[in-house]
Amino acid sequence: MSYSLNKITTIEDCDLLIENANNEKSELEFRILSLQRQKESYSNNSFEVSTELQLVQNQLDGVNSVLAVLPDGNDKDEAIIKKAKYELQLLVLNRRQKAYGTIALLDKELDLERAESQMASIDDYLAQIEARKIELNA
Repeated sequence: MSYSLNKITTIEDCDLLIENANNEKSELEFRILSLQRQKESYSNNSFEVSTELQLVQNQLDGVNSVLAVLPDGNDKDEAIIKKAKYELQLLVLNRRQKAYGTIALLDKELDLERAESQMASIDDYLAQIEARKIELNA
C-alpha cells in the first residue's frame, strides 16, 4: 500500500511514526506467539477430545445394549448409573470440543493468518517510512 508519506516533512515525524509502528509491531509479535501456542494446544486437544468422545460413545452404546436385556435389580441399577455417567461425560466432552476442538482450531488458524498479514503490513509501512526518512536526510 502506498501511504501519504510525502506529507511528512521532518525527520522527527518519521522517528515518531517509526516508534509507534515498532510498538504496534511488538504487541503483534506477542499476539502471534500467543496464537501459535494456542493453535498448537487446540490441535493437540482436538484430537484427544475426538478420540475420547468416540470411546465414551462406544461405552454408552454398550451400556444401552446391556440395559435393554437386563432384568430389574442391582445390575440394572448399576448400568443405569453408568449410563448417566457416560451421558455426563459426553456432555462435558461435547462442550470441550466446541471450545477447543476442530472448529476452535480453525478459528485460531484464521486469527493467526490475520495477525501475520498485519505484521507484513507493518513491515511494509516501516520500510516506506524509513525510505521517506532517507529522502528527508538527503
